[in-house]
Amino acid sequence: MIDFYVLMIIFVLGWLATYGIGIHYLKTLRNTETNEKMKTNDITVLLTSIVFGSVITLFLYCLFPEIRDEDKVKHHRFLITSITLFIVHIIIIYLLFHFQVVKLDFM
Repeated sequence: MIDFYVLMIIFVLGWLATYGIGIHYLKTLRNTETNEKMKTNDITVLLTSIVFGSVITLFLYCLFPEIRDEDKVKHHRFLITSITLFIVHIIIIYLLFHFQVVKLDFM
């Protein structure tokens, strides 16, 4: 059994990590990243979003046209993977609450 607050901490850390890597990927697309070793690709963002960051990848996709344009070239790999991860995350969260692995003890 894990506490609800631990689950929320995992969510927030996943969101922050995915957002940070996503913004770094956006800098790479806009060619503002000068260090060749520090360039980020879309696979890095998607691998980071495995830890409950799929909401942020969908947010980044909707917000920035550079990511959408790059994704069109790559046959919508970013969008399809983000939607698939989002569905998997919803199923995981449902199962965690259904089998009472996460306890809701607010009082």
